[in-house]
Amino acid sequence: MPRFSVPNARAKMQLKHAMSASSIDAKLRRLQQVLDLNILDSAGEDSKYLWNMASRELQACKSKLRTPPEEETAPSEEPKTADPVGKESAPAAAPVPVAASSLNIDEKSKGQAPQVDGGYGWIRKANAQSDREARRKISAATRQVVQLRSYQLGSSVVQLHHVDEMIKGTRLLSPSLAGAWPDVPKKGKEKTTLAVENGTVLDVAVQKAKAGEHVVAVNAASAYHAGGGFLTGGRHALEEAMCVQSSLYDSLEHGIGLAEAAKIQTPPWAKPPQKRDGSPWVSHLPDDGVLLSPKVEVFRDGTNDGYSFRDAVTVLTAVVSVAMPNCNDKMSDSPVDSNPESEGYKKQLLQKWRAVLTAASACEEATTLVVPDAGCGVFYNSPEDVGTNLGRALAEFPGRFKNVSSHQEDARIADMCSLLLRRDSSAVMAMNRNRHTVLHLAAMRGHAAACTEILRCFAARKNLLEAKDVYGMTAADMAACAGHDHLASYLANELTAILTVCHPQPLENLGLDLTLPEKAARKHPAGQVSDIFKALSALRLPGYPFGTSRSMESLPRAAKFRVKISIIRANNLRPADLSLIGQSKSDPYCICKLAGRPETDVRTQTVMKTLDPTWKFECEMPCMKATDTLEFQVMDYDTIGSDDLLGNLELTFDQIYPGGVDDTLELSDPARKDGKIATLRLKVIPELIETPVPDTRCFVTVYKAEGLRSADWSLFGGKSDPYCIVNIPGKKHSAWRTRVMFKELNPTWDEEEDVIGYEPGDPLKFQVLDYDEKDDDDNLGQALLQSSDFHPDGFEGEISLGEGTLHVRIDIAVPEIDEEVIDPGGHVGEDREPAPFQMRSMDSGRTHRLVAYTRIGRSRRMLEDKIDLVLDSPGNCDVSRLHAIVKCWRGPDPNTWLARLYDEKGADGGAGMGPGGGHSGGGTTVDGEAVDPVLGTALQTGSVLRFGVREMWVFERAPMHLRSQDAEIACNRAAANSQEDPNLIRSLKIPSNAVDSALQRCPDWFSIVRVVLECRLEPDEPACVDCIETQDECGRTVGRHEAYSLVAQQKYDIQRILREIKVGGTVRLRLSNDPKLLAPILEYLDQQRAEMQKVYHSRAQVLK
Repeated sequence: MPRFSVPNARAKMQLKHAMSASSIDAKLRRLQQVLDLNILDSAGEDSKYLWNMASRELQACKSKLRTPPEEETAPSEEPKTADPVGKESAPAAAPVPVAASSLNIDEKSKGQAPQVDGGYGWIRKANAQSDREARRKISAATRQVVQLRSYQLGSSVVQLHHVDEMIKGTRLLSPSLAGAWPDVPKKGKEKTTLAVENGTVLDVAVQKAKAGEHVVAVNAASAYHAGGGFLTGGRHALEEAMCVQSSLYDSLEHGIGLAEAAKIQTPPWAKPPQKRDGSPWVSHLPDDGVLLSPKVEVFRDGTNDGYSFRDAVTVLTAVVSVAMPNCNDKMSDSPVDSNPESEGYKKQLLQKWRAVLTAASACEEATTLVVPDAGCGVFYNSPEDVGTNLGRALAEFPGRFKNVSSHQEDARIADMCSLLLRRDSSAVMAMNRNRHTVLHLAAMRGHAAACTEILRCFAARKNLLEAKDVYGMTAADMAACAGHDHLASYLANELTAILTVCHPQPLENLGLDLTLPEKAARKHPAGQVSDIFKALSALRLPGYPFGTSRSMESLPRAAKFRVKISIIRANNLRPADLSLIGQSKSDPYCICKLAGRPETDVRTQTVMKTLDPTWKFECEMPCMKATDTLEFQVMDYDTIGSDDLLGNLELTFDQIYPGGVDDTLELSDPARKDGKIATLRLKVIPELIETPVPDTRCFVTVYKAEGLRSADWSLFGGKSDPYCIVNIPGKKHSAWRTRVMFKELNPTWDEEEDVIGYEPGDPLKFQVLDYDEKDDDDNLGQALLQSSDFHPDGFEGEISLGEGTLHVRIDIAVPEIDEEVIDPGGHVGEDREPAPFQMRSMDSGRTHRLVAYTRIGRSRRMLEDKIDLVLDSPGNCDVSRLHAIVKCWRGPDPNTWLARLYDEKGADGGAGMGPGGGHSGGGTTVDGEAVDPVLGTALQTGSVLRFGVREMWVFERAPMHLRSQDAEIACNRAAANSQEDPNLIRSLKIPSNAVDSALQRCPDWFSIVRVVLECRLEPDEPACVDCIETQDECGRTVGRHEAYSLVAQQKYDIQRILREIKVGGTVRLRLSNDPKLLAPILEYLDQQRAEMQKVYHSRAQVLK
């Protein structure tokens, strides 16, 4: 029974430290020392495996060493140590040898992992012992390269220059560790762009680093196993792949020692508290912190490329390793360490993301952050919780990073994409060029709700969606991506509707259907919005609209709302009044207003000497527009001097409508340094103001003003506080005003409102004023537009203010006049006049000519009566069931013909009306759209007609009258003479008198053709020739003889040809594939052959 000198967990740690030694000789020495101690628990399976792994590492180290010839010594028997599980270890370390300078990598294979079934999926999925062993070999190659600091790929040596710097700079960052929490600036001046990118975290990080950006990548790490299964050969997830591709593992391994020195503990709620073998869990990452690894070098490609070695090393600014909480109780190598309390769990996630952003901000040069779907895999963290708390953490670092990218390797990224559509109040956040990739990914995954919300966000942010961007998103593309006809059809129609609103210009060239049938919307609703959108919509963060609510669609244009507000209480405010006796307090009160509208300010009562005031104050905003923002400011009352700001909060209209707000929200307090967060308890209820709608309405949108004069004097350059008033001169109640834009000479309002009391003929007055709190407002300019300038076609453009310009848009809405719709083909009776159209079957290719009035139905007598279609032509009474009617008539121009298709049964069937969104029988459609039962549907050349379920026909032009046979032969003759195909020419140069004699005895055209073909050894070639040309010995044409019909060839004077044939000359035949000539000739030759058979037969009878 072996003796154990230290606890088993500590023994494993020592063995891991031994395997992480920087030099090979040190590793040999330490491994041998640890194995000689015999301290591993023999009962644990993991201990057995760890010991075997250490033995293999020992052998691998020895294989890397070589002894110089001049120092060779005789082999000696080396002592052996006992294995705690009954095996012998490798021999003890030899005298210190010289290590190889670099690892040689095959230039052709580049060290790629072996493929299984044509790919590398086994690296992530297969778990047989052989697969684990193969993954350990992959990891061993990476470890060897890092230890040697280089590898040789072909003739070039690739160096790793920053390994020592990375290990030395590795730091544990946690607010709970003394001196381990950096004081970093949380705000920046960057315009942050949030984006979803293709590829893994390292793929995206390397791509951006090569583009010159300073990249910090986030590693979803294991808290209890450094590198996850990197050393043990476990299936590769994010952390294992990052360790294989880069030098990261050495930093993680160094972090084990840092965690041991810092005495990192597992969370007290972790279950089970011990491993299965009774040993405690040992964590190397704090629950509220991260491990920062600077200067990580990436030198291998990703899993999908078999981890091939790169030609050059890419250095990342840093990698931040964070251990997300585990919610999966089936995990055997990790306890369930997620906080069991709901609020505690959310706080735990927020702390982790806050630590990630703090560590990334500690790298001063960092401009780009790449984050994964951390914890959403086997740890079972929900994407909505992870995305929500990442958003909360990002709100604390506005403008710090230029780019925040998420990789879309996992399907959950499609559900988390709403995170990437938010706008921070101090940073512009918009989707980049990959936004359509997100939509395609969501379509491929079948996420109908996600697709719908993405399209809604596109519609809400018109500047994100340009008509040119959707060339790759036609209905066909969407169908190819989604693989589901009903989802693809729904997406295409939704996108079309959005484009029609965003870009009223013609969109025919986009290949999209410009209609949105209500039946399709009813049949394929988006369904219930996914949890991620619910969470983000419920998250009332200041300045973070999460997309347009579907309830907004039913709102009238320029709607106004009455908003009821209850300011209940605040908690955990900052003490602003210094007290010499007792705890410092504040005298808080709260101001509520609409941003840029000073006249709407309301104020609660002041509660003296408290940090947790209760107001229970109720007020009402009588008029709020969809472009307005609610502002809440908690102030500290001071008798002397100005009041201090204790925190502020902003709520956009998207955040309060339609469900309102009834929540405790966080206050932003830039002056606070203690890390605590103040909160404000609010209740906000919006109500739509119903107003009568006049017949004629005038909508005015004030976009912006430019070049305004400075009305407020200042030593550092004057500004103005402009706002705009729009009214009808002489009608006081018609006036409305924009919000005030403080300290601006080029304000942007982008506000729209309905001008009350507008009548045709009324002019519009625009006046821009400078707001002054105490004095009268200053006039910055004004303009007057006469009614003829904008009624009834509207107006959009710049108008002069005298000094400066104003950009406005005016839309006039007039009532629609219901006009009686007349069927264009109502005058067509059951006429049999020929029409210049036909229908071609897409299945059989058969064509049917149309007349002015054609009934289309099922055949009653034909052999394939279930699938064949028949047209009711004159004398045909074979229509058993009527499908539709086609009417054709001449237009205003006698040379123009029109056609319409009618289906009197209506639109009960057709495209999208069947089970699962498929086609329903009994319906008639034109290009996928049901036929109007009253007016029918206009037919265009190339339209695809569907009758029932299977019958697909194409509507085509056709000649009014069929050609005669002679006319068609003449056309074929002209076509044949226009160009000569060399493949149809057969030439024979007459070589002897025998051939010439055979030709001279030919009695007719066909005989000459057969003699020439037989002399060319082509007796099986059909004797269908429409031209015989003769040439002299020099190749000059002597004569050209043409006959384009059987009758012409039979009557042709053969002597005209024979007179031109001489020895040494050439006879050229032009074969014809014209069926009008070929068929009669073949029939004629068959008759001749039959007559010859009769002659042969009669002669044979005589001879008998």
